[in-house]
Amino acid sequence: MFDVVRSHTLTCVIVTHNLTQALRVARHAVVMRAGRVVQQGPAAEVLHA
Repeated sequence: MFDVVRSHTLTCVIVTHNLTQALRVARHAVVMRAGRVVQQGPAAEVLHA
């Protein structure tokens, strides 16, 4: 599925609590708490913060 998304320049939203999985598939990540965005940016930077 992710190959199709990348090859067609599509956006895919994935909601997960699994940070390892998020790092495998995401280029950009958004961290939310209580329905509000608290951090966003390149996935490697955001998820390793």
